[in-house]
Amino acid sequence: MYVKSLQFENLKSFRKLRFDFTRPDGSLPGWNVFVGGNASGKSTILKTIALVLAGPTAARQLISSTAGWITAGEKLGRAKLEIQWDHGYDRFRPGGAPLVSGFEAGLRWQRENSDEQAVLKEWEFRNPQRTRIQSANRGPWNPNAGAWFVCGYGPLRRLTGSSNEATRHALAGGKEASLVTLFYEDAALSESEVWLKELQFKELERDPRAKALLAQIKAFLNDGLLPHGFELAKITSDHVFVRSGKNLELPMRDLSDGCRSAYAVILDIIHHMAEAYEVNELFQQNSGGHWVVAKPGVILIDEVESHLHPAWQRQICEWLKERFPKVQFFVTSHSPLIVQAADPNGIFVLPLPGEKRAARQLDAGECERIRLGKAEKVLLGEAFGLQSTRSQWAMQRIGHWQEMNAKKQAGVPFTAPETKEYRSLETQMEMAFEDSPEPLRP
Repeated sequence: MYVKSLQFENLKSFRKLRFDFTRPDGSLPGWNVFVGGNASGKSTILKTIALVLAGPTAARQLISSTAGWITAGEKLGRAKLEIQWDHGYDRFRPGGAPLVSGFEAGLRWQRENSDEQAVLKEWEFRNPQRTRIQSANRGPWNPNAGAWFVCGYGPLRRLTGSSNEATRHALAGGKEASLVTLFYEDAALSESEVWLKELQFKELERDPRAKALLAQIKAFLNDGLLPHGFELAKITSDHVFVRSGKNLELPMRDLSDGCRSAYAVILDIIHHMAEAYEVNELFQQNSGGHWVVAKPGVILIDEVESHLHPAWQRQICEWLKERFPKVQFFVTSHSPLIVQAADPNGIFVLPLPGEKRAARQLDAGECERIRLGKAEKVLLGEAFGLQSTRSQWAMQRIGHWQEMNAKKQAGVPFTAPETKEYRSLETQMEMAFEDSPEPLRP
């Protein structure tokens, strides 16, 4: 399953929004990044995609309240996705003729007056004969239909410490379980580690399928995911242990937040994919000898760079794209290194509330400049729109130098303290503008 396009009407801060996710070659898998300041609506887009793919029943479980979902002053908010299904894996129930092309699925939030809670319902579509189209109900929204893979993750991707309510959603199964951490900050990804320990226990019971799957999971996780040479070492009933390149062995839960977060997310993706697809056919090796999961689906990650060092930010995007080559990724980010990993037509810029510019998809030329440019130039460009990457203190020093330079050029003599200050500023300016993409403003 892939998302070909989205359309919002009166949904939170979006009066009208439409994005198309088709690549120049007509494909859909790859890296899509939503960029914008805080409160620009990035998380809203991810959550809405998740809710529409999950369907109204699961959506009502994932959002505890519909308050605030409809744009202020309106009574109806709607979201629609154009979905392309994979003929090899996605199935429709019960029966019926298969669709040749994609179909639309949507949700609507409606209230009669401004004081009442909005009601979340299906957005119904009809064909030219006025017959209700049931594709979403027979496909991604049907819990008994095969595949239709989607999972999502919020910015707080923890390994332990889930609340009782979040645990209830995680144990519900289906899309409610695979999307819970996108909606609940107190949801942990501990169920997938429990699953890993269960596989280890089955291997000890001489289950050949569990043994084969566990070996592939270890090979997959140990293939360049964690930094500093860390690899999955052993699994016990209490802990999953990792070993460093210096032969240091310790529980995964004692590693840094970044290591735990990356490990937890990848393991969770594998867990849900193993449930959605045949476990014996989950992994395969690519031409480079790396283990990959070549299955279709949608993965949503909010603030994917959370807890990650810049060097790892550059690495993790390409690792995910290579190891899940048929997945369509939707991520949000404040990092130029994450944005630079976007595939063609995959960068979407959102304005802040109150800004006059509209949300838009960057064109091919803009995307190419970002992908080929330096991170500092990306911050100063269209995607982030910063006027400067310098600290406020540095800008104050530059401003002071400009004032003193103007005074000198006007022929106004300096006092002894001013002469000393000017010499200090000249030394600082040499450092400030050495190999800088920001122009010197005299």
